[in-house]
Amino acid sequence: MPPAGRRPVLFRNLRLAAVDESGAIHPTVLGLLLFSSEPDRFLTGAYVDVAVYDGPEPDADRLRQSSTTRGGCATPPGRCLLHSC
Repeated sequence: MPPAGRRPVLFRNLRLAAVDESGAIHPTVLGLLLFSSEPDRFLTGAYVDVAVYDGPEPDADRLRQSSTTRGGCATPPGRCLLHSC
């Protein structure tokens, strides 16, 4: 993980956060789905389907694993990544 001062740049580059007109950093929809412990609080009914294929192209015959997440899949216990909590 980069130092705290470089995290906003990393999050923006990964499209996990965006800067508004006032310069404040806010999570994107992707950021909320991946890192929020309660994404339904902000995005009712949102989810992400994740699939892993053998090979570079999605093909039902080469599907190795799939799952659906409703958020919080990457939040470290007791920490949030977009703000210093």
